Amino acid sequence: MKQRMRSRKVLIDLDDVDDIQQLEVLAGQGNWFKSGSRIIVTIRDEQIRLACRVTLIHDVNLLSNEEAICLFSKYAFGRDGPVDQGYEKLSEQVVRYASGLPLTIKVLGSLLFRKDKPEWVDYLQRL
Repeated sequence: MKQRMRSRKVLIDLDDVDDIQQLEVLAGQGNWFKSGSRIIVTIRDEQIRLACRVTLIHDVNLLSNEEAICLFSKYAFGRDGPVDQGYEKLSEQVVRYASGLPLTIKVLGSLLFRKDKPEWVDYLQRL
């Protein structure tokens, strides 16, 4: 794979890397890919980031619980809040799972749009 990728410009997105070996196996060295390639890595552990010699850091601002519920509701219900009381607790569970990450909240809200409560419960159990 290393030989084949050397001549290709790639975009690699590695989410939630928690072991430096994961990064080494999946992304290797910078010279594995053609110049102009980009490797995006989501790392929560500062020590792993330092060990990986990350060159550009972008801190993601997490949403407060209130902001997260509002954003989620826009995607799940098409409005600023849950449709009824039955969805309020389910919405809080989804937002808690997303940990304030805006993109995760948007994706989950879109996936649950126009779904009934049993589908929500099933989806949350699978998460």
